[in-house]
Amino acid sequence: MLIKETSERSKNDNNIEKHIGRIPQIIQFNFEGASTSKDYVTCLIDRGLTNQPLSPETSSIELYDLIIKSEPYWLLKQEFAKILNVPWYYVIYNYSEGHCIVVNLSICTDRTLYFNSFEEFGKWFSRFADVGERFSSYQESGLPQFDVDLRKGGTPWPGNVDAVLYDKNTKQFISIVEYQNTSKKSVAQHDNNDFMQTTPYRKGDGKRWRTHYLLTKQSNLPVLVIVWSRTENQTNLKRINSFDLDEKGYVSHINWGKTILVPIESVSGELLIDLMK
Repeated sequence: MLIKETSERSKNDNNIEKHIGRIPQIIQFNFEGASTSKDYVTCLIDRGLTNQPLSPETSSIELYDLIIKSEPYWLLKQEFAKILNVPWYYVIYNYSEGHCIVVNLSICTDRTLYFNSFEEFGKWFSRFADVGERFSSYQESGLPQFDVDLRKGGTPWPGNVDAVLYDKNTKQFISIVEYQNTSKKSVAQHDNNDFMQTTPYRKGDGKRWRTHYLLTKQSNLPVLVIVWSRTENQTNLKRINSFDLDEKGYVSHINWGKTILVPIESVSGELLIDLMK
């Protein structure tokens, strides 16, 4: 099995995400990265750490076997990438050699790319993002070494897709999900619009929300923001109706639709589906 490293440090405390993962009717899966350029999502990408040696001669069958064992919903992820009309890549890497192999999971034929270093991989991957606007001087602590090394090379890993929800009964995708942790305000009072602009103390979120705008535009699926807190046992489910963009194409304002504030344990598949109608 591959080790799933992530830069999402609050994931283990997210009780609403765990609850939704236990709803029988709903399948929930995520992508570790979604890269954008111009007005499009250009690719989806996941990754896994291995302790095994990697080389250009590594068997593609062995790589596919590792990925499938680590990705129970890989067929749905392939289907979602097809809806977006983008490739879905999987990066397998190790720390003992610093090598990477990228597997293209959006095509049926064997196709892998080998890189001698994380820096080489970063340079290749950077072609999927806008040059000159992708990178930020903002730094986070506690990141996996893979992320640290990519940032040193000026090619940081892109932001992730927290979740995509799928209804097993209708066999349809329901929504794209952003899990929003709040600590300074209550779950009921939190509003993502308060954090769009850059301040001396934090980077603005307008660029990050641009990815969600492009995802919903390409997939024709709504975006659902699920607000949660470590100190509360309730969640705020907030459907996004539309996005306002600024002159750079970043999101300047989120226009909210249906909003439901409920205890976590009362969230059901029926509630989620109804909210997305």
